[in-house]
Amino acid sequence: MKISSNPSNSNDGNEWENHFIMRFPPEIATKVRQFVERDGHQSSNDRLSINFDNNLRTGTIQFEHDTMRFTLYDLPCVIEIMKTLDNKTVYKIADLCQMIVANAPKYESKKEGVEEGAESKSDRFQWPDGICPPLKNVRKKRFRKIKKKKYMDVADVERELKRLLRSDLESVSVRWEVVSAAENEEAEAKQAEPTNAEAMDEATSQHDDLYEYGLSLSESEDEQTNF
Repeated sequence: MKISSNPSNSNDGNEWENHFIMRFPPEIATKVRQFVERDGHQSSNDRLSINFDNNLRTGTIQFEHDTMRFTLYDLPCVIEIMKTLDNKTVYKIADLCQMIVANAPKYESKKEGVEEGAESKSDRFQWPDGICPPLKNVRKKRFRKIKKKKYMDVADVERELKRLLRSDLESVSVRWEVVSAAENEEAEAKQAEPTNAEAMDEATSQHDDLYEYGLSLSESEDEQTNF
């Protein structure tokens, strides 16, 4: 099997172990499965070749005498691939987050190339489902949308800065002072709390009022008893 972005790509002697998911039409899937089980280990076999376009999202698959167009989609999540040699110990060998979906050989896409404005659409190459039936439409059911932060537009910031500079130039005198937020909070807290002198004066006034009212009340009670 040969995978290349250009047809004239040179073959290296040492190749890394690569893993990917490919979905073929039902009439081609059986033949491809038999080919992989029987001759898939032969890297020099050119019965199956994959050529990517310049956008690295679409391309052409050549299997024997069938030519198919394909699209590379992003899966909803990252899939870990495990391998075992003794059915006891499992080794992680790769991570998968994309899948190749091949169209039927007679299928002709309306838009062969990807338009420049189409790349801005984030859902163009987003696959909605998982790789097994329980994960049907899992992107909308399980994974919520990420809340985007609202950033101030650069043009608005530049416009406000120019307005402030223009007002400084037109003013007669300019005075500025740098105050940290911590110092400002401490100053406000000190203004809100009463001083020791004010607290003492308030306590003394309350004591005098109680003493005066208490004496007047006792004198009136004495007068009533004498009468």
